[in-house]
Amino acid sequence: MNRFLIGFVVLLSTISSHGLLAEDKEDDNDTLFGGEGILAPATVTNYTITAGDADWFLVKKGRCNLLTVTMTPAGGNNDIFSLELYDVQETSPVLITAKSGMGNSPIELSTSLRLENIDVRVYGEDVTNSPSYDLSFGVANLNTPIENEIDKLKKRLVKMLRRLQPLEKRDTKPRQIRELKRKTNNLEVEIKKLDAKLCA
Repeated sequence: MNRFLIGFVVLLSTISSHGLLAEDKEDDNDTLFGGEGILAPATVTNYTITAGDADWFLVKKGRCNLLTVTMTPAGGNNDIFSLELYDVQETSPVLITAKSGMGNSPIELSTSLRLENIDVRVYGEDVTNSPSYDLSFGVANLNTPIENEIDKLKKRLVKMLRRLQPLEKRDTKPRQIRELKRKTNNLEVEIKKLDAKLCA
C-alpha cells in the first residue's frame, strides 16, 4: 500500500471517528450546505440519528416571526442528543442557542432574531441503535404582543380625550385639564415608542 493510500485510509478513519461519515437514512443533510429546506410552520417525522451523526435543516420563516423548534426523540434512557440553532453568515455558522437532552425527553429552542433563514442542527452525542426523532417548527408573530399593548394604550388615550374635551370647552377646571393633558401626552409618547419597536 503506497504512502498516499495509507494517508487517505487514515484520514477516512479519523473523520469517521468524529462522526462526519456516520451512516443514517438521510445522508444528504449531514452537512451545513446539504441542509434540508423547511418552510415553517412544519413538522417532519421519523428521521434517524446515529452516534456522531449530524442532521441539518435550513428553516425559512418570516423576518418578524419567533421560531420555536422542538425535537422529540425516541431514544433509550441513556441516549444523549443535542439541538442547535445557527445564524449562517456567508460560510461561517454562528451559534444562536443550543441544548442537550437525554432519552425520549423533548428538547425545545426558540429565537426571536429578525432573520428569514435559521439553520438547525440535530446531533447524536451518544446514542445506540439509530433512534428516530421528530422535529416541529412553530412560528409566532413578534408584533402581536406589541400591537396588543398599543391597542390598550390607544383605548386609554381615547377615554382621556373624551374627558378632556368638555373640560376645555367650559374651561372651569384648569388644574384637572393640565393633569389630563400631561397624561395624554405621556400616553402618546409610550405609543410612539412601541410603534418604533414593531418589526417591519
